[in-house]
Amino acid sequence: MRYRLSYTEEARRAIPDLPGNYRQRIRHEIAALANNPRPAHAERLRETPGCSNPPDRYKITLDRWRLIYRVIEDEQTVRIIRIRIKHGPEAYEGLED
Repeated sequence: MRYRLSYTEEARRAIPDLPGNYRQRIRHEIAALANNPRPAHAERLRETPGCSNPPDRYKITLDRWRLIYRVIEDEQTVRIIRIRIKHGPEAYEGLED
């Protein structure tokens, strides 16, 4: 079953600003999520102090870059929430979708 892809405005703006080699890799990862929203290399986000992450949010790590997304089963949608370099827990703070 194929999932629909949607993006937060933050994620949509981040893609063109990525370094070229990472831009291609992240676009490839996002496209693959439409067919398999929970690949083996994706990690479910856990709740951290001050940041409540529902169990339907995941991250894919590409070196220092993090692709954070949510799977919405009822709508058969993968929502790309954030793409950024991880500098600490702030990469996961304030995740809105």
